[in-house]
Amino acid sequence: LAVAELYGKVEAAGLPKGLGGRCSRREALAEAASRVGRPMTAVGVGSGAGAASASEPSFSLSLDAAAAMLSLQTAGVARALTRAAMRAQSIAASDEDTEREVRCRLKRVGIEVRCVNVSHTGDEGLEVQVVKAACGRADECVRTLAPVVSGAVGRVMSVWGRQCSLQAPGEAPTECTVRLASACRFLLETESLSMPGLEDDVNGDSHLLVNLEDGKIAILISDGMGVGEAAAKQSRAAVSALARLLTAGMEAAFAVENVNALMSLQPDPGPFTTLDMALIDLHTGDAEIIKAGAPPIYIRRGSRVTALGSPSAPAGVSTPAHTATFHTVLEEGDIVVWATDGITEGRGDLADVDAELARVIQQAPGGCASSVAQAVMNWARTGAPIRGGSGSRPLRDDMTVFVGRLARATAAAAQQDLQ
Repeated sequence: LAVAELYGKVEAAGLPKGLGGRCSRREALAEAASRVGRPMTAVGVGSGAGAASASEPSFSLSLDAAAAMLSLQTAGVARALTRAAMRAQSIAASDEDTEREVRCRLKRVGIEVRCVNVSHTGDEGLEVQVVKAACGRADECVRTLAPVVSGAVGRVMSVWGRQCSLQAPGEAPTECTVRLASACRFLLETESLSMPGLEDDVNGDSHLLVNLEDGKIAILISDGMGVGEAAAKQSRAAVSALARLLTAGMEAAFAVENVNALMSLQPDPGPFTTLDMALIDLHTGDAEIIKAGAPPIYIRRGSRVTALGSPSAPAGVSTPAHTATFHTVLEEGDIVVWATDGITEGRGDLADVDAELARVIQQAPGGCASSVAQAVMNWARTGAPIRGGSGSRPLRDDMTVFVGRLARATAAAAQQDLQ
């Protein structure tokens, strides 16, 4: 980046010697660095917006803000690389006794093993990598190898990845590398219901559930400002960007801050979008919740309902982002409810709409995710819609409710996952 800043362009041959020798995609790296280092036309800074060419957009962003964003991104990538290095060290430190036990048990069932590596992955997670002769049956990895390894390590293990090596093109596999990871203590049963603000229109809310490594899942919800396709475009872009960053191993706060920064770069002010993120560890029940302009979440535990929320700003309003963060530990049977503000805005007739929503969640029959989601949506729809919109059709805000129930992963469910 320093080379790009000094000279404006980086050639693959001009990369620093050590970096150039280690990088397998030198041309792509040089091009990316050149783009980052290219001077940015900023409104009100230097020569002003008038100096921008027709093909290059101008942004209302000071050079100080641009430098802060680059610093944020560099720090986030550095942290991700540090975690990756620590993970690699953990994989290298194997448990020799467990490896011998895995070898012996697999040998007894007729599976020829060439290499076994057992490692601890943090959060009490365990990973086993087995290199063996090619499978004699198509389902050997799932039906035979996984249960045997589970017995050897004393916990349920599931197949997370398989790779077969070929001796030559067109020949049968000669070797299989199987990666197994410890099954999670919990699973999340989910249900989501949505309703557009205008009948037969597009819902401006978006939501996504993302499976991450080490038994973590992310629930991502975004409410685009306004209704219809324009709002949906903003919210879809927000949850998609969050999902990509989290899948790449970035921290939750870093992902939210970057999406906020990207939205602040829009040439025109607004529209903005809310961000509602929850990262749940299915090994421990630990949950990290980050909100940017999103309503509270509700946690139902037995007959008690707790709301978690505090003032925050939608993504793109300010840099850095003004978010609210919470940490909690979920327990078996807990029901968590996320709702966009369209759920409560239609009930302006109520004196304390948040307390009433909590009562609806508390009294929802059935105790499962689907029954709670249906109860909340039925309650929201009883509110009177606003007249207006397209023609004389009634207009509401877009409504989305997402409900998750934390359940214990039984042995039967774990075996089903293996299959």
